[in-house]
Amino acid sequence: MRIRFSRDRFDDILLSFFTISLLAPISINSFFLVLIAIRWIVGKGYKRSYERLKFNKLFIAFIIFYIVLLLSLIYSSDLSQGVRSLETKLGIILIPLFLTGFDFSYYRVVGFVRVYVYAVILFCLFSLVSTLIVYKIDFSDLSYFSWVLPNTLGQSAGYYGIFVSFALIFLVGGGIEHDYFGKAESILAGLFLYIFLALLSSRMPIILVTAYLVVFFGYRMIKFKKERLRYLIIFGSIIILFGTLSQVIPYLHSRMNFIFNSLSSDPRLEIFKASYTLVKSDFLFGVGIGDVGAQLVEQYGIIGFEEGIRNGYNPHNLWFTAVLSAGVFGLLALIGIFYILARQILVSPSFFNYFFFIFFLASSFTESYFNRNKGVVAFSVFATLIFILNLFDTSKRIKEINNV
Repeated sequence: MRIRFSRDRFDDILLSFFTISLLAPISINSFFLVLIAIRWIVGKGYKRSYERLKFNKLFIAFIIFYIVLLLSLIYSSDLSQGVRSLETKLGIILIPLFLTGFDFSYYRVVGFVRVYVYAVILFCLFSLVSTLIVYKIDFSDLSYFSWVLPNTLGQSAGYYGIFVSFALIFLVGGGIEHDYFGKAESILAGLFLYIFLALLSSRMPIILVTAYLVVFFGYRMIKFKKERLRYLIIFGSIIILFGTLSQVIPYLHSRMNFIFNSLSSDPRLEIFKASYTLVKSDFLFGVGIGDVGAQLVEQYGIIGFEEGIRNGYNPHNLWFTAVLSAGVFGLLALIGIFYILARQILVSPSFFNYFFFIFFLASSFTESYFNRNKGVVAFSVFATLIFILNLFDTSKRIKEINNV
């Protein structure tokens, strides 16, 4: 009994540190992932992983996707770049493999969610304090916040926004649909994270979170008549808050105006134009995972896109990236992943898996999240917890609690 207790306690501590490290520099996150791998081997977690993953369609889809990319290395001229790209994407397989080796009881799930949300809040506070004290930027000029806040953790606003968005969704869903947080706690902490997300001024996260919450509370306002007034107030407050922040935060304001007034001058259009040209000429097999960047830069030169040449922009589109890397086979493998995610939502819908699917599907058209370690980590961790382990299925949690 004592050994069992000690092992469970160690697992709790290890998972907590790994959870906290998700927003930390990738070297710290990788360090704790290595510790989890050692625990997985020594503690024979691979047996539990095998039982959970041997028939799991989503994990099999991840493996197929990775193998397709691996095979494209054969016809890549830049092998070193291809290996680096494959190394970045390896987390798609390793993270589900290692995390499924743990025994996730209901109480461990609650612990994970709470540790994750509190860790994100602390990182956000750290970024704010650093911006105000170290960089000496005050709230009288919000122009620089969206530039400086991500730099405090060495991240881009978009990737920082992923983790803040999911913390906000865990907070709202955990406070309303589950008992992870108190309602007052959810409102106050949720308000802070929402304002912070607006300060980051990354368009896709703030738009998707706002739209999702508006639809969610609008639905509950219609469905639950006894609580209609409460949900109406929340529904209206979100819309007013989004409108207010879009006006008072200069960079967010310009980014929103850009969508309606200057979208034709968005650099992404030139990126998509160059990517589409390459896709048309190499649709069957792609250019190889190691040559995507070099081929794009060459195409930027042909169309005269100097900004793209100077910054070496990636396709900023997960679908273009898959096709350019491995042709139609990469496209089919990626479609397979999202198809399985959609099927699982139909079988077991929840507040969390809806958001995951909408967030990453919508973002896949404007970002290549699999090109960065943080994007792979975010996708793999949340996909494992929400879809592969299905930890947020309310009916399963109730049965488990009753059996304790």
